[in-house]
Amino acid sequence: MKIIHPNTTLPFFQSTNCRPPLPIISSLRSILLFFIIALMSACTSFDRSSSPSPKVTHVNQLIEWQARGKVLLKNEQEKVSGYFFWHKNGDDFTLSLNSFIGTNVLTLNVKNGLSTLEVDGNSYQGNDPESLIYEVTGNNIPVSTLSSWLLGDVNNNNGYISDKKVVQKRLQSFNYQAPYEPAWLVKYDDYKLVDKLQLPHKLNVQNAKSRIKLTINDWEFIR
Repeated sequence: MKIIHPNTTLPFFQSTNCRPPLPIISSLRSILLFFIIALMSACTSFDRSSSPSPKVTHVNQLIEWQARGKVLLKNEQEKVSGYFFWHKNGDDFTLSLNSFIGTNVLTLNVKNGLSTLEVDGNSYQGNDPESLIYEVTGNNIPVSTLSSWLLGDVNNNNGYISDKKVVQKRLQSFNYQAPYEPAWLVKYDDYKLVDKLQLPHKLNVQNAKSRIKLTINDWEFIR
């Protein structure tokens, strides 16, 4: 493609019998302006449709969300660390734990009251996700309530909450006791501002035999 300098006159404009170039240049400018406006409109439309975060003022308004971060699981026999991915949609959720090299440790899917656990290429099913995880892996993970604790919310728990400590409207710690389950102590070490919501960044969940340490690095609010 030959590049023409703006101040260079095209050869066929040199004849005195030809029309001056002003109408053609004006036409080219109009076409260029049209494409610029169309491009800006397309970009604006894309930006609006690509924003996934709904406008929420409290975590109780969230129906579907995702969280990613680091996890440490420790019991009397072993210690496992890696990454976690949590997707919650209403009462259904998926929890995936992976090692730092990307190996899947476990994946739990809870949908319509049925829990499916995948570990080492094998699949297990049951009605109670906590019992299923403990029977297969030996780990106590209060997954049914942990999804609410990730949000700093203790209002959707079926157990008994005691010794709740709140500082500057931020939940700091509490004790949780559910029927036929071990008691848990939950502590929040740090918070971050996410879409105008103060959400936990680091929390520890522990009882006499188990400890779970979570660092949430990424939130996505879907609806």
